[in-house]
Amino acid sequence: MNGVPVSQIPTMLGMGPLPGAAPVQYVPGAPNASTPKITEADAYWNAQPSAVQVLRNMDPGPEKYNVATQLAAQGYSIDTQIMLWGWDPQMTMTIRQEYGYTWVPSWGQPAITTAPGVSDPFATGNYNADAPPPGSIKVTTAFANGTVQNQVLLNLEAAQGVAPRTS
Repeated sequence: MNGVPVSQIPTMLGMGPLPGAAPVQYVPGAPNASTPKITEADAYWNAQPSAVQVLRNMDPGPEKYNVATQLAAQGYSIDTQIMLWGWDPQMTMTIRQEYGYTWVPSWGQPAITTAPGVSDPFATGNYNADAPPPGSIKVTTAFANGTVQNQVLLNLEAAQGVAPRTS
């Protein structure tokens, strides 16, 4: 973030902050004793096996997808949206929770055809929150506890009247 204008920082919603959002203040080299020293994204990636962490810094494209396919074949769970498409971990998991997901398929697993809470008699299988397939991705934001939080997400939660996080 050193020297990078906020408007040039990619977010899940595009470039830069949302219109009307308070700017994030970042002062390099000025740690605050009450501020955690790790971001929620770093905490998410640090919780992944080292073999999977290589995906974080790979450029999008065929090589990244090949590595993900190899890792999945070795039994690692690969979160397509976060690990391959580069979506923000906390925001992605929060949105999944909002829609009722307790798990999502890992890279290479069949897609969910019927959303949580929807029953379709013609679907081959309805979403069962209590029966995640082996190797699927658990939907959780526990990794973000005690971290520097995603300010865009906190602003959205505040606007919706969600109680402040105690992490």
